Amino acid sequence: MNLYPEPAGRRRTPVIRILAFLLAILCLQEGQVSAQSPEAGSPGNISSPEPRRESRERKFDLIHTRLDLGVSFEKQSLSGTALLLLRPYFYPQTLLELDARGLEIKGVYALEGKAGGASPAAWPRDRKLDYSYDRRTLRIRPGRSLAAQDTLAVLIDYSTGNDDPPLRAEKGFYFINPSGKDPDQPVQLWTHGEPESSSRWFPTLDTPNEKFTQDIFLTVDNDFQTLSNGLLVESFPAGHGKRTDHWRQSAPHPAYLSMVAAGRFAVVRDRAKSGVELSYYVEPAYAPHVRAIFGRTPLMIDFFAGIFGVPYPWEKYAQIAVRDFVAGAMENTSATVHGEGIQQDSISLLDGNSDGIIAHEIAHQWFGNLVTCEEWGQLPLNESFANYAEYLWAEHHQGKAEADYLNYLELTSYLEEAARKQVPLIRYRYGTARDMFDNHSYAKGGRVLHMLRKYVGDEAFFASLRVYLSRYRFKATEIHHLRLVFEETTGRDLKWFFDQWFLRAGHPVLEVSQHADPERRRLRLTIRQVQDTLASSVFRLPVQVGVWTGSGKTVHGITVCRAEEEFVISLDGEPELVVVDAGADLLAEIRHQKRTDEWIRQYLNADHVVLRWTALDSLAGEIDSDRVTDLVIRALEDPFRMIRQKAAGLFAGYKGGRLSTVETKLRQMAKADPDPVVRAEAIWVLGTLAAQGYAEFLKGMLNDPSYFVVSVALEAYLRTGPADAPKVAERFRSAPDAAILDAVGMYYATAGKGGRYGWFAERLGRMKAAGQYNFVQTFGKYLLGTGKAEQQKGLQLLEFYLRNAPSFRVRFGAYQAMALFYEKPEVVKVLREVREAEANGEFREMLKTLGDFE
Repeated sequence: MNLYPEPAGRRRTPVIRILAFLLAILCLQEGQVSAQSPEAGSPGNISSPEPRRESRERKFDLIHTRLDLGVSFEKQSLSGTALLLLRPYFYPQTLLELDARGLEIKGVYALEGKAGGASPAAWPRDRKLDYSYDRRTLRIRPGRSLAAQDTLAVLIDYSTGNDDPPLRAEKGFYFINPSGKDPDQPVQLWTHGEPESSSRWFPTLDTPNEKFTQDIFLTVDNDFQTLSNGLLVESFPAGHGKRTDHWRQSAPHPAYLSMVAAGRFAVVRDRAKSGVELSYYVEPAYAPHVRAIFGRTPLMIDFFAGIFGVPYPWEKYAQIAVRDFVAGAMENTSATVHGEGIQQDSISLLDGNSDGIIAHEIAHQWFGNLVTCEEWGQLPLNESFANYAEYLWAEHHQGKAEADYLNYLELTSYLEEAARKQVPLIRYRYGTARDMFDNHSYAKGGRVLHMLRKYVGDEAFFASLRVYLSRYRFKATEIHHLRLVFEETTGRDLKWFFDQWFLRAGHPVLEVSQHADPERRRLRLTIRQVQDTLASSVFRLPVQVGVWTGSGKTVHGITVCRAEEEFVISLDGEPELVVVDAGADLLAEIRHQKRTDEWIRQYLNADHVVLRWTALDSLAGEIDSDRVTDLVIRALEDPFRMIRQKAAGLFAGYKGGRLSTVETKLRQMAKADPDPVVRAEAIWVLGTLAAQGYAEFLKGMLNDPSYFVVSVALEAYLRTGPADAPKVAERFRSAPDAAILDAVGMYYATAGKGGRYGWFAERLGRMKAAGQYNFVQTFGKYLLGTGKAEQQKGLQLLEFYLRNAPSFRVRFGAYQAMALFYEKPEVVKVLREVREAEANGEFREMLKTLGDFE
């Protein structure tokens, strides 16, 4: 599952000094180690206060599930019959316990006759079974002891109930605009099961270590399209303008990956070269753009099948975009659900596509769906691989520079979270299953897999994955299954690697100091691990050290094993630059003080994009120095787009002697750089330089083909206070892009005039969640300058979004917007009430960071 959709366009990253990791096999022979330093693997972790979690005991093996579902949009309910075929797993059983959260149970029967394909209403209810139900667990008594060879067929008549779970993300089934009265919303039904919400729409064993095949019969209006797992094997009339679609999932999978969806979608068919049947479900307005949105899917399917060494394991692959989805995307078996944000027109796709999310969910069809983590504490076996698949696809399709920069962003995401939370990747203690869906399981896990790949080598890494996927197909695994496969394949003992990276918390923080001895042609390198070793450990780190002398670059392999070590490296001359972790792949914080000339050499000589980016970042405070200015001007023409953006950003507020040259370069970039993110950055930076003719220049940029560039130029132009500002704002007030609308909204907010409530309300209602976050805050700023009546009306609308928006990001934006009115007691009362009632503990803590308005 991808938790959060990444909006197209500029993606800012915090300033974090890093270098990363290319693993070497042997310690340098000349290394000198302090005998007093603790060694890798010691001392250990601080115990977690969370309860210990175990894989669910398998008392019954769920073999097959058949669901016959009717849909009531009026009641926002599903009703029907579930037929479950089960056998005792090993021991004799006299009680069957099923997960059934908030359902209405109407009857439970043993089906001893033949069900056939007829309507379940006509099936023989041969024997009524005794059961008890507490609206969470359905306990059924078969009436006799069942042995391992016995099959129990249980028939359950039920409907979904009205229980309101604490978190919307746990509701399980969702109706969008069920009355059809909202003209801006389509009528849709969709489900979401991860981690344990499928049991809110059908009785099952809702655990990842139980897998079953399934048939789903879904009855809907004739003009609806449906989607579920597996293949659509038949459709037949159901009377009264309705139709029943029969979807069959013929290979076993866990309950959380079951899904249904229905609505008025445009469906576009496709096929991979390997023959896999593909389909894309979008709202009709986006049908002309489907190939641009999903067009790389066939390539991804075949790429991952090749690199994983296992053919795509399911009967088809479909992707559907739905409204108000509770996550970024969800990898249901053969049928991924995306949030509406993936739907973009061909112009907005110029600012960035969703290939990362698409690749992530496709990779899950192997990692997570074919081979599944046996318990949620083992979630990285699903999510870390899907996360790393984004790197693999970028490396294959866009090149190593794009992939390495993506790896850098993943590192910064993890480090942001690690500043307040450090837990093992694999967790045997945690609060709830949702606690596992964090940047440890995703970002850190992907980086750890990258290090494992670098350590064992590409051939061994992918050979191991092939064995793992083949051996455990349709099964559930834990981390030691993966370790043993890698050990079997490589012949190496990898317990140390898996222990420190998967089973322990934290990451290495390395302080590096160097001392050159020119006479003896040696470099003494001291590396100290300064992380909290009570909460984490001392790490074993195979590292490559790049050293540049007058003769060029040499690479030296060392292995850091202790809290403090000294390594002696023989050289052919005086070192001009030293880079610890020359491959920039290590998951670590590296603190290595360097002189200005060394950072300049690093940018000029390093061939790794992250090392060049880091060098520029480290020179930010010296931009007024002529030699640094010259270097950054040179970097404006770097082949990698994000370095060009970084270089442009360093000139914000520049007042040095090369100002004229800098302005000329930035104007050229703004007009001609092939990347819209770079063009937008250049426009923004020019605004900080008090450039002559800036307003006229901005007006010309309003015709750029990129929505993102136009949004930046428009906001800057309107901020200059031109005479035609009202006319220009009117030109863009109905633009299809949220960022452009936000620029217009900022103008309305600063113009000090009211009367725009209707425009803000209408645009908010039509906007996707990714755009609503910023726009709702702009609306709050606008309300500060309006009259009392309009302000009161606006605050009521903000409260509506705060309480009801499906996306917690939008709710957070509404909270921030209302917080602007902290002097109003009635507003503070609402904010406190919402904060204290929030069921999502992490979101509640986010709200508390904004203070208590006192």
